[in-house]
Amino acid sequence: QITSAKPSGGYRLRLQFSNGDEGEIDLFRHIQALPVLAPLAESTVFQQVFVDHGTICWPGDIDLDPIVIHHLTMGLPLDLVHTELAPSPRKLPATHSPMTVRTS
Repeated sequence: QITSAKPSGGYRLRLQFSNGDEGEIDLFRHIQALPVLAPLAESTVFQQVFVDHGTICWPGDIDLDPIVIHHLTMGLPLDLVHTELAPSPRKLPATHSPMTVRTS
């Protein structure tokens, strides 16, 4: 789980995880590639990042899977289920695919 998220310039976040890991992730290419993340291209929106139930979130009900974020931040390989940014399991219905980002 993510315990802290702080903007660190551009589209980068400095993250701390419940297992003691910490690092920085640049979300620029993901924001450019995934239309549902388009609101985050606006700097004032991106800066509003917060942690809720162990994942990073933004206004507009945008959240990202903390397992994927941890792997990307720490440079770890992703398993076949998590091949791209995915929504947090905190709000997913049982039928939701982990391969998409959920917004409202």
